[in-house]
Amino acid sequence: MIETLDATISTRQGELLGVLYLDSHVPSSAFTDLDREVLRSLAREAATVVENARLFASSRAKQRLDHEIEIASQIQKTLLPKALPNTTELSVTGSTLSCHSVGGDCFDVIGLGGGRYGFFVGDVSGKGVSAALLATLLQGVFFTTAAMDIALPSVFSRVNQYLCERSGDDRYATVFYGVLDKMGRFEYVNAGHVPPLLLRKAGGLEGLGSANFPVGMFAEAEYQSTRVQVEAGDFLVIYTDGVSEASNNSNELFEEARLRRIMEDFKGTTVEQLGDTIREGMRAFTEGAPQSDDITILVIQYKGNGG
Repeated sequence: MIETLDATISTRQGELLGVLYLDSHVPSSAFTDLDREVLRSLAREAATVVENARLFASSRAKQRLDHEIEIASQIQKTLLPKALPNTTELSVTGSTLSCHSVGGDCFDVIGLGGGRYGFFVGDVSGKGVSAALLATLLQGVFFTTAAMDIALPSVFSRVNQYLCERSGDDRYATVFYGVLDKMGRFEYVNAGHVPPLLLRKAGGLEGLGSANFPVGMFAEAEYQSTRVQVEAGDFLVIYTDGVSEASNNSNELFEEARLRRIMEDFKGTTVEQLGDTIREGMRAFTEGAPQSDDITILVIQYKGNGG
């Protein structure tokens, strides 16, 4: 027969860690206040041990996850172009800055032979690991398809079909891709991307927009290309919406209008100077506010036909 029963339960934020149970089979036995205090002390010590073990296991799991994300981040970086063209006809510079350890932005430059180059910038919907995985897939399939040097609408149709078959309904990407030849002829497809800005040496800015759907959204989507003539000394800035949607501490957006003013006021002569000027203008505007989206900037200068 059980004479007396006493128990102490230790919890953390509503979580039951365990039960410490003590009883007596001696009818005349009764637990004193000291017995109960000793029992409570043992329960607290046991709860501490259990909680420390849980925290240690959680810490180890987080370390493994952080390590895997770091590896993913390094892989993303290695997929970026190792070197960008700097020829008698053109110069190129590019940068990408993820909002988190990995990001959904990607860019590439594809040599097509005969002095022709393809310029690709993609922005996958969402952020974090899932967006980074799709961005890596997008960059790989786009490079492979574009390197076939087929018609640009066909490139987009194939990439779009591929993504529609392999990504979720809520996963898509805006993409800008254009091919520039030695004579300054530029053919491009803008698939739902923010319009790149063409800074004319003679003065003025032109936005390269279109009405094409993003890739991965509708399997039956059709794509149309557009052509524009680029003149010697012109600059082309292809960027993601992390630039125009960068916000400051007052929740104001950077917006395309500010980017246009920076480019219109630019007095430099190189792609590196223009890229640095844009990034510095963004830093001055955001005033140290946390970055809310991935930021990618690809700057191209056409120098003219070198013969």
